[in-house]
Parts: sequence; C-alpha cells; structure tokens
Amino acid sequence: MRAFVIGFLLFCAFALVARWFYVCEVRGLCAPEPEPQTRPLTLALMQGDSAVADEFQQFAFAKNDPQPILTENNRVFLQTVLAWMKAFPGWHLRITGRQLAGEMDRPVGMYDYLAIARAAAVRDSLVAMGADADRMDLDFEFLPDSIGLREPLAFHAVRADSSHVHVPFTFEDMTFTDRHFVSGGELFRPAPSFFRYADSLVQWQAGRKGVALQVVAHADPQALPPHVNQPPADDEALYSYTHEFGLRRARQVAHFLYDYALELPVGIESPGHRQPMTSPDDPLQRLKNRRIELRLVSADSVSVESAQ
Repeated sequence: MRAFVIGFLLFCAFALVARWFYVCEVRGLCAPEPEPQTRPLTLALMQGDSAVADEFQQFAFAKNDPQPILTENNRVFLQTVLAWMKAFPGWHLRITGRQLAGEMDRPVGMYDYLAIARAAAVRDSLVAMGADADRMDLDFEFLPDSIGLREPLAFHAVRADSSHVHVPFTFEDMTFTDRHFVSGGELFRPAPSFFRYADSLVQWQAGRKGVALQVVAHADPQALPPHVNQPPADDEALYSYTHEFGLRRARQVAHFLYDYALELPVGIESPGHRQPMTSPDDPLQRLKNRRIELRLVSADSVSVESAQ
C-alpha cells in the first residue's frame, strides 16, 4: 500500500511538471501580465482652437477592434461631453475615429472603415447615456503605422448653423464612401457594408407605411471620369456637371435596391460638389466628399419618378 501511495505521489508530481513545461515553455502562456501602458492625458473636447474640456486620458483600441477599452477616466470624459451637449443645445458633437494603415482595410458591419466603426461605438455609448444621436456627426482618418494609435479619437464641438454638414452614420441616415463605385465613374459596385445595410433595410421595411428612402449622391470636381480632362472653370457649369454626375450615381444605387427587393419608394437627389465634408484640396481626405447618403424620410417628401 505504501509503495502504491508513493508511486501515485511521484506520478502526480511528474504530471504537474509536465503540464507546467507544456503550458509555460511550449505554449508560452506563463509570462507575467505586461504592465498596461500609461495612456497620454491629451484627450480634449475642442471648440475651434480652444479646449472646452481637456487633460483626459486617451481612449484605446486593440488592433483591428472597433470596441474601445474603457477606463474610468474615459467614462468621466463621456459624462463631461454629455453634460456639455445638454448645456449647449445649439451645437453638435463631431467624433473622428482613426485607424492605422496596417489595420484591416475592409468594412466593419455596415460601416465602410474600421475608423468609422470606432467613432460609432463611442457615439453609441453616449446615446446609451442619454445623448441625442441626431446631434452627433462622425468622421474618419487614416494614420501611418509609424505614428501609432496613441490618439485614436478626436472630439470637436461644431455649431449647427446653415454651413454645417451633418453626417451621422446612423441606420436612418447612413453614409457610404466612394469605395462602392468604379474610380471616377458611376458604375455601382457595392462592398459588403452596403449589402449588410441593404439586408437590414429589406427586413426593416416589412409593415412600414408612409416611409421612403432618399438617395443623396455627393460629387467631387477632382474625381472625374477618364474622358473629362478638367472640370469646368465656371462654378455654375461645375455645379451642373457634378449635379448630373451625382444623379447618375444615385440612380444606380436606386436601381440596385429595387432589384434587391426593396419595396419602399426611392427618390434621388444630388447637391453636386456643394456640400463637402472636407477641403477638396486635400487628396487624402476628399474621398469623403464623394459619398452617398441613404436617408429614411416621409414618403410625401420624395419624388420617385427619376429613380425608377
């Protein structure tokens, strides 16, 4: 009996050593937890060049992940932003999400880029806290890998006046970028993000009455079809060109949605190049100006003749 007990104890000791060797040495899972990097206290809510609230801890995201890793300081910042929104109802909040060049260049859900999904995740947190989604705009930027993602989000106060371009990226008012079209052309080639939105829209439409979809196509005079050498010099002539070009793109989207079993009335419009999200002089940013918006509106406000 004693021999059995001794043998059993020796076997257990061997099993423990073998298990430790496999887990720690072979799979490398026993390394001590790395100490979390200190996030810079550089996050601020900006109004022009002035900070409304500053010296908050930056948000953080894992690589290719749209969901933020929140700290208590991040939550305090969101509470501060929410209090500001309630105190200044005539202003909007613009949240700019960022991603590195080396992160995935593919849609995330209904969003065209990871950077948009990151901004939307924080917007959704604010909505859950009581913020008005209609008073928040989303934007996106791409950063070189050499800079790193130490500041993955930016927050700006924007006055909601006549010059304000509202880009919310919500289901009721979704924006898609130029990646869904042939470069410089009007041929519509939807990416997976558009298919996901269209699937949701087709499911959502069941039993809905009095609702229509307005497709708004924005153009950029710098993005011209190959047969156009240069944009018209006169602004009215330029608007006429970009307006017609936008309508052709919007009509392509409308036809796709009709073929995709959408039963809602669909109208089209185009403001041409006159509602840019950013400066048309920046080649890295102006793809935002070549965008389409899908807005759910009252059916009474939409003319569907030109879309069909």
